[in-house]
Amino acid sequence: MRTAVFSAIALSSLIVACSSSTITNTNLVSDAGSLVGGSSSSGGSNAASTGGTGTNTVGGSSAGGQTASQGGVSASAGGSSSNDTGGATSTATGGVTSAATGGVTSTATGGVTSTATGGVTSTATGGVTSTATGGVTSTATGGVTSAATGGATTCSAGFGDCTSAPGCETPLNTTSNCGACGQACSAPTNGSATCLNSGSCSFTCDQNFTQCGSSCVNTSNDANNCSACGHSCLGGTCTASVCQPIALGTVATGGGNSLIISGGALYAITAATQTYSAVWKLDPNAPSTPVSVLSSIYRTPQCIMNGKMYWVSSDNGTNSPSDISYCSVSNCAATTQLFTTSPGHIFSSYAEQPICDLSTNELVWRDFTTGLSGKVETIYRAAANGTNIRAMTSFLVSSNYQLEIGFVSQRADRYFFLVEDLSSTPQVETLYYVPTNVQNVSPVSVVTGNAGQNGVNVGLTEFTNDSLFMWPDNSGYTPQQSFSLPLPNGILSGSPPIFYPGYISSGVMDDQNFYGVFTSLPSDAIGKCALSNCTSPGILFRGEANANGFTQDSTAIYWVTPGLTSQGFTVWKAAK
Repeated sequence: MRTAVFSAIALSSLIVACSSSTITNTNLVSDAGSLVGGSSSSGGSNAASTGGTGTNTVGGSSAGGQTASQGGVSASAGGSSSNDTGGATSTATGGVTSAATGGVTSTATGGVTSTATGGVTSTATGGVTSTATGGVTSTATGGVTSAATGGATTCSAGFGDCTSAPGCETPLNTTSNCGACGQACSAPTNGSATCLNSGSCSFTCDQNFTQCGSSCVNTSNDANNCSACGHSCLGGTCTASVCQPIALGTVATGGGNSLIISGGALYAITAATQTYSAVWKLDPNAPSTPVSVLSSIYRTPQCIMNGKMYWVSSDNGTNSPSDISYCSVSNCAATTQLFTTSPGHIFSSYAEQPICDLSTNELVWRDFTTGLSGKVETIYRAAANGTNIRAMTSFLVSSNYQLEIGFVSQRADRYFFLVEDLSSTPQVETLYYVPTNVQNVSPVSVVTGNAGQNGVNVGLTEFTNDSLFMWPDNSGYTPQQSFSLPLPNGILSGSPPIFYPGYISSGVMDDQNFYGVFTSLPSDAIGKCALSNCTSPGILFRGEANANGFTQDSTAIYWVTPGLTSQGFTVWKAAK
C-alpha cells in the first residue's frame, strides 16, 4: 500500500488556489465534498475534512486531502473520494466515502458509510450504517444498524430458529415449543401436557382420571361428572359412580302417597285419611321447609297446572253428576271454586281423578253412566280455565265386571281399563286403553288372557311410557312376576312377556330405564334396570325402606319414605 502525505503548507496553498479558481477534472466521479483536518485510518474506515479530496482503497484510508488508489480506482478532487475495486461502481455525495467490492453497486447519501460485499445492493440514508453480506438486500433509515448474514432463514417443517444460535436447531413438537417458538403447553390438575404432531397443545389424564372438557376428573366421585362427563348429581354426592339421594324436606304428620311436579315446584300429597288428604309444596332443587297448600282436601288430587290444583270435589254415587273444583295453590283455602259439573259419575279414587295434559294445557277426565245394556264411558277435555269443555269419545262396556285402572303414571294421553268375562271358564281378562286426544275412537285391546296363575292379572300397580305398559302379577300366586307389553298395539295372542322375574311394588319408568323397588333387592334398596333387560336390576342406593309415591322429570327421580314412627314422611331426590 502507498500513502501520500501532504504538508500543512501544501494544503494551505491548495485551499487558496481552490478559492481563486475553478478546477475542472473529467475524472471526478462526485463533486460535492470536502475533507477537513485530514486523518488516517485502516480497516475500511474513512474520515472527511473540508478543503481536500481523498480516495480510499479497500482496507485503506484517506486523510488530509491525500489521495491513494489501488486496483483500478478512479480518484478526483473537489470534495469527493471514490474507490473502486474488482469492477465495482461507487458513488458518494456530500462528504461520503463509499466502497464496493465484488460486483456491487452501493449508493450512500448524507454522511453515510455503506459497505457491501458479495453481490449485494445496499442503500442507506440519513446517518445510517448498513452492512449486508451473502446475497441479502438491506435497507436502513434513521440512524439504525441492520445486519443480515447467510441469507433469509427458512426451516424445514417441524423445526424453528428459536435461539440466538444460527440454524434451525429447535424441534416444534415439544411442550415448550409446540407449533411455534415459545408456544408452551399446559395441563389441568391430574393431567400431563402433550404436543400433537399437528403442532397444537393437548393433554392426557393420569390413571383413574377421565378427560371432561378441559379438566381431568375422577368419575367415580365427582358430583358434576358422576359415571360420565357432564352427569351432575344435582346437589347430591357421587359414590362409586352413582349419584346419591338428597332429602328435600320432611313433613311431620301424615303419610306421603304421591308427588306432582309442576311449574318449577314439587307437591307432596298425603295418603287419604277418612277420604281427606293434605297437600304440601317443596323446592325440587334444594332442601327446604315444606309449605302447606291445603290441610284437608277430598280424596287425592293428581293434577296441578298453571298454579292451580284440580280434583273431584263430590262423589254422589252411581249415575249422579260429579263436581270438579280447583283452587290457586298460593291460597287454596280462599280461592276454591267449581270448575265444572260432569254429567256422569267420577270415581274419586286416585287413578280416576282428573289429569293434567301439560302438552295442551288441558284437563282430562272420564265419567260414566250405567244402563241395562252396560256402562257408558265418556272421555272429556277442557281448557285449564274451564272453557272449551267437550266430549272426546264414548263407548259401551257390556261386561258384568270392569276394573277401572285409569290414568297411569300421570299420563293424560291414554285411559286404561280391564274387562273380565265372568261367564267363561276359565275367566278371561282383556286389557284396553282409550286414546284421550282423538275424538270418536274405540277402545284398543292390547292383551287377552286367563285370570288366575300365569294370567293377565292386572292389578292396582301399573307403569307406562309411550311404548310400554308394565304391571306386576296381582293374582297372589307364587312366584310373583311382572309383565309388559308393547304399545300402541299390544300383543295379539299368547301370554305377555315377563318383564322382571319378581314383584315391583313401586317405581317409575322413562324411555330407557325403570327405577323402583324390586323383591330381589334388599327391602331398603332402590334399584334400576334397563327396559330392554330387567332380569337382574342393580342397586342404586340403600336406606330407603318403604319407598313409594315415585315421580320424575327429565333429570331426576323423586319419592317419599315414611317416618320412623309411621308418622310423617321425607321427600327424596336423586339424579338419574
